[in-house]
Amino acid sequence: MSKLFRYKYPKRKSYIKLFKDKSTNQFMFYDYVEEDAFKLSRDEYVIARGLDGKTDPFTIDPKMPACRVREVLFNLKHIYKMTTKNRIERTDLFSWNLTLIDFKKTNKFSGLICRILTYFQLLLTIPITVLGVYLLLSADNFSYSLAYNFNFIEYFIGLIIFMLIGVIFHEAGHAISGVAFGAKLFEAGITFGVIGAYVMMSSDKKSVKSRMQRLQINAAGIQNNLLLSGVLMILAHNACGNLYYLLFGGSIMNLTLALANMLFVRGVDGYYIVTEILEVEDDPVSTIKNAIKSRSFTNLSIKTGNIILLAAFLLVFICLLAIMVLLITKMFVPLN
Repeated sequence: MSKLFRYKYPKRKSYIKLFKDKSTNQFMFYDYVEEDAFKLSRDEYVIARGLDGKTDPFTIDPKMPACRVREVLFNLKHIYKMTTKNRIERTDLFSWNLTLIDFKKTNKFSGLICRILTYFQLLLTIPITVLGVYLLLSADNFSYSLAYNFNFIEYFIGLIIFMLIGVIFHEAGHAISGVAFGAKLFEAGITFGVIGAYVMMSSDKKSVKSRMQRLQINAAGIQNNLLLSGVLMILAHNACGNLYYLLFGGSIMNLTLALANMLFVRGVDGYYIVTEILEVEDDPVSTIKNAIKSRSFTNLSIKTGNIILLAAFLLVFICLLAIMVLLITKMFVPLN
């Protein structure tokens, strides 16, 4: 059981890349989270290169004294913060990440499969969601079942179960689109405290050169939640009894997850989608505020294509919000 939560020996974090700068002949490492490079001594580079969680660090360089190895390990862990022995790491006051998968370099076959899945996702998300909403709202007994015969227990169970499934499905969407378009995937796992899942990857301009592909990677989680919500609505249309309320609760939860992730809030998908649409390098909130105050929009990419993309994004958000309001209203007031 301890192997699930701890590595046997110190392990270099998956988002750390070691390299030697040919121009300066200096040992370096690049941190994809901090998006910055740092210098290392030769000893630190040698030991760090061998830290895979399975190898005893004192056997990596037999010629290096044990006291020097301990010093290097201390520097790597506490100064550079690039090693760990725990699979669980605290990320916030009430949040911990448990790493379950350390991604290796993806091959062409996995990239091809993920690209096919991404194209299917793009083709099916809107039709499935629209069909699900139509079937659910057009059912003869929909308003009556919700307003007069509502089973809150099954509905609540559906919310909880499909919230867990939804957050995993959401992160899987990011991961699949990331592999499809060449993003660097590092690790994936589940989150405790705030229950959910996470995927750590780098989809910057160096990894993914196409702006539309970066947009798709950022939007893939939202699309997966909408797709799952639509499927659950279709299944609910053909279900009866307690299963109906279970599936309905799941569809509402995933619709909520999609809407929440479209908000223009730092750390949420919507923030990065709008940033990518406006082609803003710095903080988009500050950039937009400064542009409005100075009445100068030179730092924003005001192109016809970008305006259309932003308008489409806002239109989808408004439509989903309207659907959510209509569904929740029908839970309490029968509309004929």
